[in-house]
Amino acid sequence: MSQLAEIGIDIDGVLHDFAASFHNYLLHIEQPGVPKEIDSLEVNYDFFTDWGIDAEGYEDIHDEALQSGFLYNGPVVDQAVSHVNRLSEAGHKIHIITMRPQEAVLATGRWLVEHDFEFDTLTFSADKTVIRTDAFVEDNPFNYFDLEEAGCNPFLINRGWNRGAPGMFRRVDSVGDFVDHVIGRTGEEINEERRRGFDKSEMIDHNVWY
Repeated sequence: MSQLAEIGIDIDGVLHDFAASFHNYLLHIEQPGVPKEIDSLEVNYDFFTDWGIDAEGYEDIHDEALQSGFLYNGPVVDQAVSHVNRLSEAGHKIHIITMRPQEAVLATGRWLVEHDFEFDTLTFSADKTVIRTDAFVEDNPFNYFDLEEAGCNPFLINRGWNRGAPGMFRRVDSVGDFVDHVIGRTGEEINEERRRGFDKSEMIDHNVWY
């Protein structure tokens, strides 16, 4: 029997609600101009600028939030634990690849273990192609294109910061949707689908990215 597909999964914006974690820290330190509630999965990429925080200020607050334990200890998205574990139980190898800084290694491992995620490897790299995967769920369009060029079959999970990204993407609304697409399939089967071309109804062509 052929080996089941090797699956790549991003963390922030896919498994973990980064915007919610950052927002919670801002509320904790009583940062001026921050709303009490946000729709954390529908914010823009630079959502913090709406609250009067520039790029330099963001970096400073990010480092403080990381040291405090707030930043990478936020909520799981899309009931992702049960869906990721479905893949593991079916026999897929799961490679979690994140561009989080090295300072977040311990916090990341702790978060994954505490929430009972099952996975085979955990890699910290801005290059999501560093490990060969047959399918990958990602929230960053640039990473999507890099994965596609490397011969992977990427899926872009719908989030506010990527809804207007230009180009053709195979999109999913949740981690569960992604798992439903790939579970039980071999790498050959997924790659053959990629060669045939996807159902256009599952893809969106945007010419504006906001």
